[in-house]
Amino acid sequence: MARLYFPVSSFGAFWRPAFLSCLFTLISTTATSRASEKNHSLTGINSKHLDLLNTHCASCHNEKKSKGKFRIDKLSLTIQTTADAERWQKVLNALNAGEMPPEDEEQVPPLEKADLVDDLGLAIVTLRKKMSDRHGEIAMSRLNRREYRNTLRELLGVEINVSQLPADHGLGNYDTSGSSLYISSNQIESYLELGREAVEEAIDRYLARGVTVSHRHEGEELTKKYRAHFKKWDASTNWRGELAKAGSQAVNQKIYESLKKKHPTRQDKHLPFYLHFDEISGAPPVPSDDAFRFFNNPTRVDQFISASAPNHSYLKRYLNLPKIEQGAFITIPTIHPNQLPTGYIEYHLPPGWPPGKYKVRFRAARADNAPEDRRFLEFGLRVRNVDLLSAHEVTGTMEDPQIIETSLEITRKHSLGENRDERQLYLREKGMHHQFH
Repeated sequence: MARLYFPVSSFGAFWRPAFLSCLFTLISTTATSRASEKNHSLTGINSKHLDLLNTHCASCHNEKKSKGKFRIDKLSLTIQTTADAERWQKVLNALNAGEMPPEDEEQVPPLEKADLVDDLGLAIVTLRKKMSDRHGEIAMSRLNRREYRNTLRELLGVEINVSQLPADHGLGNYDTSGSSLYISSNQIESYLELGREAVEEAIDRYLARGVTVSHRHEGEELTKKYRAHFKKWDASTNWRGELAKAGSQAVNQKIYESLKKKHPTRQDKHLPFYLHFDEISGAPPVPSDDAFRFFNNPTRVDQFISASAPNHSYLKRYLNLPKIEQGAFITIPTIHPNQLPTGYIEYHLPPGWPPGKYKVRFRAARADNAPEDRRFLEFGLRVRNVDLLSAHEVTGTMEDPQIIETSLEITRKHSLGENRDERQLYLREKGMHHQFH
């Protein structure tokens, strides 16, 4: 049983207006043209090394067959861009790892391979020094994603998603390679847009100082969804049964015989009469109760029955579980969550909640017969995107549930976003997403 309880408080970030001018100065000073790139030679590597690679590797890495999307003929002894250097780094990595050539191909003689690895290693070290040496010239470079995100956080106290900025490429694991941190007009726009977003976020947090917002969500809301599902099931199966009776009448004999010919092994009550709903004389009206979402045509009614039928007996067992009027059980995912979210408990934050840091508390207990590896819960945002925020071991019992506390950062994107999924909180069994997808 899991019971959700959300008493949450909003805390505004400190507002530092003096830093605003620094922020935009920081952005504008990077708006310089990219320093002219110079060609570099790969010191110590010559045609002899290229010939050796062509002899043993070109059969798998050529124009017609580029295994791993890599071609030997694209290697150049003159390095013009970072990408050229990265291709040689990949060669060195593959040689050191013993991946090239593969075991079933002719191998490079040991001494020649050792010389190639030594020469190429020294050449790449020398190349890295050349490419980072600006010969006394001072060229302005943009901040990379990590630096810009950290700068915004330190200046304004907010976390901003910076994924729209260019990816940080460089040699090896470096993300501050000057040759890749050039700036363009489009990138300036991206930096300015994120800067404005950070400032607006900080203003909202400043205005939200002292504002407390709280809400309590009862887990047994899921039990109500189960009952609504079974009500929908009864209405849809009764409708299909009445439609089958009407379709089997003599007045509809032509339709009946046509369906029986196509589906000779099906019982009459399971024939797809819904396909001829408009033609069947005496056909019952489609259920029109507002509670039956998507029931606006016969096809959808039949689709609901077909999707629910394999799990119907399992789902019915839920109503026999204990204490479902005071909480809810999280079970394994079965039917589509739009019909019934069996695999998680959800809560949608109301739109317009002020950005800030919120506390989240929920009461949880494990079933008495739960194995040790199934006593963990995941808490997060947007269940479809698997935005996991925290994981928790459940030690409470049905007789003595525990209260688990965690936190949540709400931003302008969550509170103002038109997409309802952005405000979806969820609790589910740990690892369940990966087991069933």
